[in-house]
Amino acid sequence: MYICNCNGISADKVNAAIRAGCSNPLDIYTDCGKQPKCGRCMERMWDMLAKEGVLPRPTELLSAE
Repeated sequence: MYICNCNGISADKVNAAIRAGCSNPLDIYTDCGKQPKCGRCMERMWDMLAKEGVLPRPTELLSAE
């Protein structure tokens, strides 16, 4: 299954990048030798990172006011 259609990044590649130490979508793009295009896949990447126990998205670190 493709996570990023624009760059042809598969779920296997994203998981491999996470196992290699990537902690955010931009790291994953770099690990795959790609750059973000439309950015719609970032949400799915964050979900995959969360599943692996990586720190939450930066917006989740902000306290509600």
